[in-house]
Amino acid sequence: MDLGLFGHKLFKIRALPQMISSVAWYRFPDPQPLMIFDLKNKLSSLLFSESLLGRFNKGAFWILVSTVGLQGSNLLVTIFLARFFGQTGYGEISLTVSTFALLGEIAGLGFGLTTTKYVAEHKQKNALKASRIIGLALAFSLVLGLGATLLLLIWPQLITVPFIQEPRLNPLFRIGALQIFFNAVSGVILGILSGLEAFPGIGVSNLLRGILYLAAASLGSYLFGINGAVLATTLSSGLGVFIAFLFLRKNLQRFGLNISLQGALEEVSILRQFAVPALLSNLSVIAAVWVTNLLLVRQVAGFSELGQLNVANQWKNLLMLMPNIIAQVLLPLLSAELSGPEDSSSHKTLGLFQSITVLVIFPVGTLFMFFPDTVLFIYGQEFRNSQDVLIGSVWSVIVASAGSVLGAFVQSTGKMWIGFTTNLTYGLLLILATYLFAGAYGANAVAYGSGAAYLFINFLSLYLLRKHVAAQLVKQILAAVLLSVFLVVASLAVGNSYRFLYGIAAIVVVEFILFKMVISHEVRMGVLRLFSKFLLKNGKA
Repeated sequence: MDLGLFGHKLFKIRALPQMISSVAWYRFPDPQPLMIFDLKNKLSSLLFSESLLGRFNKGAFWILVSTVGLQGSNLLVTIFLARFFGQTGYGEISLTVSTFALLGEIAGLGFGLTTTKYVAEHKQKNALKASRIIGLALAFSLVLGLGATLLLLIWPQLITVPFIQEPRLNPLFRIGALQIFFNAVSGVILGILSGLEAFPGIGVSNLLRGILYLAAASLGSYLFGINGAVLATTLSSGLGVFIAFLFLRKNLQRFGLNISLQGALEEVSILRQFAVPALLSNLSVIAAVWVTNLLLVRQVAGFSELGQLNVANQWKNLLMLMPNIIAQVLLPLLSAELSGPEDSSSHKTLGLFQSITVLVIFPVGTLFMFFPDTVLFIYGQEFRNSQDVLIGSVWSVIVASAGSVLGAFVQSTGKMWIGFTTNLTYGLLLILATYLFAGAYGANAVAYGSGAAYLFINFLSLYLLRKHVAAQLVKQILAAVLLSVFLVVASLAVGNSYRFLYGIAAIVVVEFILFKMVISHEVRMGVLRLFSKFLLKNGKA
């Protein structure tokens, strides 16, 4: 989230394409330069408009840069680590890093989402209050993050002995302990930048962090083995925090804000109102994932199963780009624009972006589910038996994407206890499925347990929000959920002989059902208008 150009600078940038275009027309009678400058004009109106849609476009663009940089590097590192260390070694790295993520979330106290919401609401109306909230959030994350880091540096056996039951991992936990501190502080800083709608800062910091992670993980693994891979994660996390803090300082000055500790405790009430339920909401999912990892590694060949699961989860995370981008950008926008009574515009906005999400996730997910061998080929022969795990992980994303916009609605309207209820239910269901079936089905128990849990959560969320969500959006979500069930059944039932033909047919059927039953009327008409313009232009050509 980050630096944008405002005021007269913004006007100059907006005017620049028109001025250049006029010169280009005089110097170049050929229409080709006009097409280039016309594209610049359209991009300028999309990314520099201060309307709600324009701000969303700008935010989505930079969050896309951020997420592609970070998730793209994670995906490449996963491929390298999985091939370099195999299923067992990669499973050990995955469990270690997920432990640091859990402890970092606890140390951050849920202040990431809290600062996004409250800074977005008060950055212009009440600068003093916003500055106090920023100071309170950073102070808590610094103290708790540092405390948890020191504790794990001194006594890593607090985790490795009673929970993981692998004391040989003590050195690994000491090497990566600083990740707890960096994760706690990073969540708060990125939350503040999001509330300031400083999306370019998030994009640049995460992009640079991803590049460093890719280089450091490759070199560190080659020189120092698993220890080097974990150290690379620590170094890249630290760089991300440093760069994000530089952007934070610049953007605080732009809004006339500061990091105020004086009177910060006066804002401690937001802990009860938002931060605590936000923490519990996030923690219920992260902790559940960590517990399922522990249950999985205690099975026969447990670290190998965890390695397969985390390889599949990298593609799951890649697919989650769209709903995550929408949720991250919608939260500050809806908090700032729709903080009053709920109106039809908010429902229309949610319906619009839910349609866009499924329009992207479902077709791509269908490709992954029907052609898993193509994806797993890049990980080497050891992972060729993980097709069903990949299908289950991708299915869980598809199910989650059907109702993902409800999460942004819950956060932006401050209904965090509803968010906590749904996330806690998801976590408990995931743990139960893993506990009951991991012994017989290994990583498949977690993958399909996650999808089944999301399936239940979509219905529970619709019930809890039944008075706040428009009927049309409910129909869209239910249709998407039913379509996801059809997809997973079809992909598991199809044999290898005709899988290619069935896969192509499934994509066509999915697109047809999306257009007829799932996406909103506005999105449907917009896509058809774009398609008509494309046909007309090519017809004239």
